[in-house]
Amino acid sequence: MHLFDFAGAVVFLLALIAVSRFSRYITAQDREAYNHVVTGLVILAIISLSKIYSDAGLFGRTPFVSEPLFFKLLFWIGMITGLVFLISGVTNWVPLSRSYRKYNKERIQKLELIKRVEQLLRVESRLPVVLKKTLDHMVSSYDLSRGAIYLYSRKRNAMVWLGSSDGGHVVSDLTKVAFDIEAVKDLPLNRHQSPENLIAELPRDTSMPELAVPVITGDYLIGFFLLWTKPSGSIDDDDRVNMRIIGDIIGHEVCHEFLQLKQDFHNDLDLWVKNLNLQIDYRRGAQQNVTAVAEAFRRQVNAEYLSLVIVKEEGAAVRFTVGETGGLLTETNVDFGKTPAVVSTVYQQEQAVYIDDLGDQAAIETDDMLIRSGNKSLAVLPVKHGARTVGVLTLAARQPFAIGRNHRRFIESALPAIGGIVDAEQHRLELRRNERRGFILNRLLSRIVEVEKAEDVFATAASVIKAELRPSAVRISSVDNRGAFMESLALQMTEPTTTMLTPARGTMILSLMPYHRLVLETGRLMMINQQSTDRRMTEAESKQVFGVKLNSALLVPVKVGSKTVGMISLAETRHWNKQRFTQDDIQFVTTVASILSVALRLARAKLETRETVRKKLGKFDPEAYAQARARGRIKSSLTGILGSVEFLKTHKQPTDNDLEKCLAIIDRSARRIGEYVTTDTGR
Repeated sequence: MHLFDFAGAVVFLLALIAVSRFSRYITAQDREAYNHVVTGLVILAIISLSKIYSDAGLFGRTPFVSEPLFFKLLFWIGMITGLVFLISGVTNWVPLSRSYRKYNKERIQKLELIKRVEQLLRVESRLPVVLKKTLDHMVSSYDLSRGAIYLYSRKRNAMVWLGSSDGGHVVSDLTKVAFDIEAVKDLPLNRHQSPENLIAELPRDTSMPELAVPVITGDYLIGFFLLWTKPSGSIDDDDRVNMRIIGDIIGHEVCHEFLQLKQDFHNDLDLWVKNLNLQIDYRRGAQQNVTAVAEAFRRQVNAEYLSLVIVKEEGAAVRFTVGETGGLLTETNVDFGKTPAVVSTVYQQEQAVYIDDLGDQAAIETDDMLIRSGNKSLAVLPVKHGARTVGVLTLAARQPFAIGRNHRRFIESALPAIGGIVDAEQHRLELRRNERRGFILNRLLSRIVEVEKAEDVFATAASVIKAELRPSAVRISSVDNRGAFMESLALQMTEPTTTMLTPARGTMILSLMPYHRLVLETGRLMMINQQSTDRRMTEAESKQVFGVKLNSALLVPVKVGSKTVGMISLAETRHWNKQRFTQDDIQFVTTVASILSVALRLARAKLETRETVRKKLGKFDPEAYAQARARGRIKSSLTGILGSVEFLKTHKQPTDNDLEKCLAIIDRSARRIGEYVTTDTGR
């Protein structure tokens, strides 16, 4: 037994010496196995020598070890431990074990790539940098020869090459890879789709990639990796799963950052709109508010040019323009039919138009001021108040593609506030227009008592309608007693025409004018829209009355009592809107027709009075009559002057409008007195 223990100790020591002699070779193969074998041999050698010393009685005075039971327990624990280390180290040299450990090591190394990507995302927020670093890690960690990154461009609606791995390959060919954009958009729904189905065109010298790894944010594909394996390599299912996990991690982080940026953007947008509303005071005029809006846009959108067109009524508009220096240009009575085509199109179709580069859109008709100022980007939007379109907003910038998607959100969010500005300005314009029209009608009514001939009233009325409503043509006509002809008494044209059949003073045949005859018979006004299929004026009727190819028309009867004795005919050719004349326009023309009716009654009454006086008196003294007539007129004019002076004396602080009216009455009355003195009394 002692000889067996001695032989075991010698064997363990010799084995330990032999392993130490070949340590360099063994550690080159597997250092961990070498450590386990050496540890096991050392433990076994020590335990064997301890058994020999114990049997020889050398541990007789050593506490605990001198006890046979304790030493046996310690001996067997040491033997088992040494054998475990020895067997573990020896089995590590077995080829199958080494292959398995190598596989686990590679797998752990590949899983480490996921950890690297997560760490990279913690310190880097730039998506292109993250994708390029991730691609380099993929190529170095997997059996890949090259890789490329492609990002989706919303502007181009295509996948754009971002970068490639630096594996010594020429990457210029990868920039020429063309993709089936519809298949690319379906990639989030089918993540296992093969690259062959995505690629529409591949350069001639480029092999087909083996794997496409998508990067998905929410429900949107923002990009993907194309990966090529080495000629002798391959990508197994575990590798595919790991790389797709990497793509999902990047997409999730980008989605998180995108949601955060989106929330920050909405907070900034709400704050900007709130500050804009604080700067707008609807009690002020549009000039001050437009300047404030332009300044707010310049800080946020970098727009050098702002124009706001407020449509007062069909065909007429007011335009406010703020340039780069902040100066305001106000244009009144703008002919909306002659505004740039893009502005009228936006107003008519109620759809915004964005132009990224005016140089590429030369066919679009824009304001000359935009071109001369060197502007490239353009945004034209309809301004609404409630359900109706009340104006058009135009923003321009000198740089192309300067008005991006986020800028458009700011502009569109400001439209309700701008709509309030336009509505308030339209209300002020309407009040001023109604006041002006009331003054015009009162002045026309006051003149009819002074005019000897009704034809002069007709000419004045036609001029008033042309100046106020600005139609293409306005004609005032009377009807003969037989109802077969219409006699033109006055005509006003915006632009001359060569197709006019009836001059300003001429005769028109009613049988060729069905709509005019219908108005005469019914005594009711009529709106005519040439774009309508059921109510169109014939060319013969149009040429007789207007001499132009009209777009819309308004026919208003002139009555004396219940009998229609004449008509006011308006035509419009320049404007595209179906309803050219508004309800206020119709009311204005109807009032003019009533004034003409009063003029005809007065003319008839004067004629009857003169005839009666002539019959009763037979003859009279012309000089005495002229003096009496002059005294009456002078007395009437003095009454107006004295009344105005009395009004000014009783109102210590008259308004500008009242003062202007009183001065006009005094001036007109003084002129009349002068005329009476130089004409009537002179005779």
